[in-house]
Amino acid sequence: MHEEGITREKDMIQHGSKVRAGGIISALFRSIGTEMTELVLIKVPDSKSGKMEPRFVSKAEAIVRDCYERALPKKIETVELDEETGEEVTVVTSPDPKMQLEYRKIIFDRIAGKAGADDSSKDAGESVPDRVSRLNKDRLNDIAMDGETEHGKTTKKTTRKPRIPVRLRSESEVPGGVQGDALA
Repeated sequence: MHEEGITREKDMIQHGSKVRAGGIISALFRSIGTEMTELVLIKVPDSKSGKMEPRFVSKAEAIVRDCYERALPKKIETVELDEETGEEVTVVTSPDPKMQLEYRKIIFDRIAGKAGADDSSKDAGESVPDRVSRLNKDRLNDIAMDGETEHGKTTKKTTRKPRIPVRLRSESEVPGGVQGDALA
């Protein structure tokens, strides 16, 4: 039983380290995401001809713009060089509908204020409430079986009967004739 407690403690320490590392990585993503390094073409609002103007945006904005582009149902035209003939050929491709749906889900979840869910949690097997219940049950069983918790501290076992409070109704029922303020 003591070895199980040590492995649980190591698991909790490892989990805490992962959480701290995740926080540091998230802070770095936020910091780097605000750097204005990406060049995108944006349609000029006053232009009736559809003129595109280059503009520097942050990395985060460029990623969001890319998500929107991938979520929209439009055909993509690319010009490629045909290897056999050596001529330029326009290739028209449509985005994958499943991927479009995934990008739309991401966008709508973010607009609604929901954080992206990690799909690996579905494969983990045990949900968080189930894990908490199991750990508490194991801890209580450890205490009941040998008086030790997973941290090795012994619990005090008493053999005396539990004290049952008695409600006194009048002075005549008070043992030893104690009166009024002495009970308070």
